[in-house]
Amino acid sequence: MPDRATAPAPLIAGSDIAVAVSIPVLKLVARVLPESAWSRFGRLAARTGPDPARSGRADLDTRMRQMLRYASNASEPNAVLADLRALEIEAVLQTWRAGQRPDWHPNLRLLGTEHLDSALAAGTGAVLWVGHFVFASLFAKIALHDAGYEVSHLSHPRHGFSQTRFGMRFLNRGKQEIEAKFLAERVELAPANPAIALRRLQKRLAGNGIVSFTAGVDAARPAFPPFFGDRIALATGAADLAHRSGAPLLPVFVWRDEPGEIAVEIEAPLPVDRAAPRPKSGAAAANAFAERQAIHVRARPEQWLGWTTLPPLEDAG
Repeated sequence: MPDRATAPAPLIAGSDIAVAVSIPVLKLVARVLPESAWSRFGRLAARTGPDPARSGRADLDTRMRQMLRYASNASEPNAVLADLRALEIEAVLQTWRAGQRPDWHPNLRLLGTEHLDSALAAGTGAVLWVGHFVFASLFAKIALHDAGYEVSHLSHPRHGFSQTRFGMRFLNRGKQEIEAKFLAERVELAPANPAIALRRLQKRLAGNGIVSFTAGVDAARPAFPPFFGDRIALATGAADLAHRSGAPLLPVFVWRDEPGEIAVEIEAPLPVDRAAPRPKSGAAAANAFAERQAIHVRARPEQWLGWTTLPPLEDAG
């Protein structure tokens, strides 16, 4: 798989123009449209324009259909991706509303805090590995912040709306700044020298702190755990840091139930074999994470952002 973590970003893309236009529009919608209408607006807005998930991915429909069948889920790829796009738009509205009204909070519940409290009581700190689900980026941070936990989160400058140099400088900052309000610290990864950020996070763990990673694909050597008869890519930075520090590796999954409640669940620690070489331990932890994640994807395939980052078959095979 190409090393997206260190590959130079393009200067600008045609999609940046659409994003630049949409940002003020969606900020206005978030301000004036009642929250009860956001879901309907997301579905309507998702019907317009090309589907970015399918850009250059001729294999996506076939692989998704096979994976959904393997998962015993009757959903069709078209329906899953259409619902995912609508939810992504709704999640953007939630982010802008959180920035406009600091007192705004959705209906949230935080589960599994005993796993985090146990790690802190032991003095080891904790590494949170947050599944890449549509509502996770904002609400994992809000739920932990509201519960009084101080989290240092590793973030890539690509996080947001664009992966170009223009987008990282001018389009992504607004979203990043809103999310950072709910963090003790946003640690930005420098693609040219990721070790700087990782050393900073290791220092936080040494002080019995909490650090978090999104379960992404950006890595020089990602793991490729089995997933619904196919494979996904997972960067193992979170597992590597847990291996190095001795802190437990806690998977976190975020989903929205039918009534509209957002659940943020901290699950029991994943196995991290500190006696094994770090690459082997990281691959085993990635397999265990993928098994836990499969439960949530099976239940709500339309909320998982990983469909858009399936590795090419030649890399995953």
